Amino acid sequence: METVINLAYISLEITVSVCANGYYKQESSSYTTFGRLISSYTCTMCPLGWYTLTLGSPACTECPLWMTTKSTGGAAISDCGT
Repeated sequence: METVINLAYISLEITVSVCANGYYKQESSSYTTFGRLISSYTCTMCPLGWYTLTLGSPACTECPLWMTTKSTGGAAISDCGT
């Protein structure tokens, strides 16, 4: 009779959040001592000259050529101007 003991324990935990307009979702992951993967999301404000198209955007979109936003956290293309 053969006994096999599997010591590999991997668990995945994901918390989904929706970022407001003007912010994009940035993911970070790390493993615990026991091999458990922990993912977390941070809502990061779009930089000057960038905006988001929708809630929960994974990235910001750059304003058209020769245009910028008046402040960080642009929430729509209408926030871009000269």
